[in-house]
Amino acid sequence: MVLAAHHTRGYREALRRAGLDNPKSIASLGSIEETLSRLPYLSQAQFRAAPLEFLNLKSPPAASQPLFWSPTSTELRAAVLVPNFKETELVRVFDPDRAQDTRRFSPDLIAAPLNVLLQWAGSGSPHLPGGQRAIVAFTGLEDGALSESARDLLWQTFEVPVFEQRLGADGSVLAWECEAHEGLHIAEDNVVVEQGQNQELILTSLTDRRHPVLRLIAGVSGRIETAPCGCGRSEPRVVILADVPAAVAVGA
Repeated sequence: MVLAAHHTRGYREALRRAGLDNPKSIASLGSIEETLSRLPYLSQAQFRAAPLEFLNLKSPPAASQPLFWSPTSTELRAAVLVPNFKETELVRVFDPDRAQDTRRFSPDLIAAPLNVLLQWAGSGSPHLPGGQRAIVAFTGLEDGALSESARDLLWQTFEVPVFEQRLGADGSVLAWECEAHEGLHIAEDNVVVEQGQNQELILTSLTDRRHPVLRLIAGVSGRIETAPCGCGRSEPRVVILADVPAAVAVGA
């Protein structure tokens, strides 16, 4: 990932100051923790102001398709209204503008971007296009976190459990909510999550080489919980506290 960032203009100065301005110095890095300790935080304002500055033109768009993470222990037929997810026997991908097509698939679960679900909830005759047992709300940098008010609205409208999954810019699942609803399990193969100043969460992608994300302030505050979850899983979880305004970059 650092080598991918080396091929962008946006990270060039930060890498130079960290002594990581050539492939040889990058190859000498010993661990993720050592690497991140040498890099500054990056604000969303910086990241969004000049997206081409953080584009690695030497890396082609990702060819692999991210897997959908089922939030329940029961196998459910899932209609995913986000492109590029890998289709399986139980997972089918549909165009969000043609959500009614999901009826033929008879899904148990609808997974869609938060803004799409909120549009449905705010329509004159809200309904789920087929799914009757659960909803997955995809969130990310654009949507922010799933607020309690938004969760309540979706529950009151559709009367099915709501689960949050946070996606990276490349579509990979960074964190996901299980049936215990005790925070979002961190997908440790896909992301490193740190806690910065004022409980701001800091994200580093381990998958997106096209648009490298190194120590990006996520725009939400939260705590990292390491105690076992009620579902029995032991990986760290993120407990979101609130959305926070886009911050300026601060030193590591």
